[in-house]
Amino acid sequence: MAGKTPKYKLRQPDRSGPDPTVETLLDIAEKRNLSEAQRRRQAELDEENKEILVGRLGESILWTISLAMLHLTLDVLVTHQYAEEIVWKSIISRTIQASPVIWLLFYAFHPHPEPSHLFPRLPAKAQPYIHEISFSAASIIAGCYLIHITNEYGNFAIMKQAPPIGCIWIWSTSQAIEYVVTEEHRANTKALVWKQDLRIVPLCAGIYLLCYLDRSNIGNAKTLNSSTHDDLLSLTHMTAFQYIISLMVFLIAYAIFEVPSNYFLKKLSPSKWISFLMFSWGVTTIGLGFTHDFAGVAAVRFLLGMFEAGLFPGLVYYLTFWYRTSERSIRVAFILASATLAGAFGGAIAFGVGHMNGVHGMSAWRWLFVIEGIPSCLSSICLFFVLPDFPETVKWLSQDEKNLTISRLAIEGSKSHDKSLTWKEAKDTLCTWRLYAHYAVYFGLSTPFSSLSLFTPSITAGLGYTDLEAQLMTVPPYAVACTFATPL
Repeated sequence: MAGKTPKYKLRQPDRSGPDPTVETLLDIAEKRNLSEAQRRRQAELDEENKEILVGRLGESILWTISLAMLHLTLDVLVTHQYAEEIVWKSIISRTIQASPVIWLLFYAFHPHPEPSHLFPRLPAKAQPYIHEISFSAASIIAGCYLIHITNEYGNFAIMKQAPPIGCIWIWSTSQAIEYVVTEEHRANTKALVWKQDLRIVPLCAGIYLLCYLDRSNIGNAKTLNSSTHDDLLSLTHMTAFQYIISLMVFLIAYAIFEVPSNYFLKKLSPSKWISFLMFSWGVTTIGLGFTHDFAGVAAVRFLLGMFEAGLFPGLVYYLTFWYRTSERSIRVAFILASATLAGAFGGAIAFGVGHMNGVHGMSAWRWLFVIEGIPSCLSSICLFFVLPDFPETVKWLSQDEKNLTISRLAIEGSKSHDKSLTWKEAKDTLCTWRLYAHYAVYFGLSTPFSSLSLFTPSITAGLGYTDLEAQLMTVPPYAVACTFATPL
């Protein structure tokens, strides 16, 4: 029919997908935001380094030079304004006379790395507002006085007073904003880090405690009920040399799988990978309770080393997603301190489990592996849901807190979206002398510590204690170590 509107078919949308070689607007925006965050972070680092190098006195001198040059410039401009002849000797003399006053004001009232408050007796929370009010008042008074002398005084009085008053006006205006912004940023950063600590550090310490408990309990199993020949070595017909081999294969697997494990942590996400490792070493620990010979013990210990290998380097790597370089060491130390607590728990648990010898036809050392492996399996399920992956993905941070975290870690932290590793980055890492210095230090630390965790029950039993007493006597040294290690 003539009156009908013609129908046009819509063109089918392009479903071939975006060209991976062409940058999208989102990619460009992300790069620009990251570059801007890196520039801001680099500026903060440069400022921090400058403060450390020059100190409070040097910083005041540098700022005095800048403000003195401002004084000289204003003096020249005012002289030009009133068509007076520029006498450089007089201008320089006035600038030199003003410099000590400028330095004194800056030294006393500028928010240095160790600021001196205007009113020290007042609460610390009130200090930013006191500074803001004081400098704002000084800025208003100086500005009004400049207007006053311009309207009321003669040329000579204006030329003499305008430069120093102008310096005070400009400096007061900048300080009224700078101090509040700096203090607010520090307060926000402190609150953010504390919020992260509550969510992350205790969780990581608990994970490492269970890990260390499961790796060192073979030392307890070696002497548990040895007086009745119901210990690990007697029932598996292992010699002392074979026992050493079963300990060594754990460390071999540990050394082989440490680095590859971190690749999967980044590829899959921390919550998924660490939960998988935790469940796996829990099941493996339970499996140790059902071994009957040296081959079985050695094989299961190798698997245990393979699964536990990724935890400690994984936790250290995981912290780089959340903390700056200067903030990580104390948190790693707190996590390591949980290993001493695991030693105390291990001895106490072994003492209690030692009384279960023969229950349901199982020796006490078998019960020890089963009972200490179950918590790791159950905890891994909870860990999958509660371990935060990256700052960008968690729900308990506001958008402002996420932005602050990203800007803080733009240079010093690892990034969740950076999935690739270049050969240049690997080469730079492997050629850093600090890496091998850390290797040497950690080697010297871990050798006696690992030996103690595996042989303390045997050493204690050698002092004349019975097998169960030896388990109990391993608790006090670890308890004291934990007490002193945590505050340090």
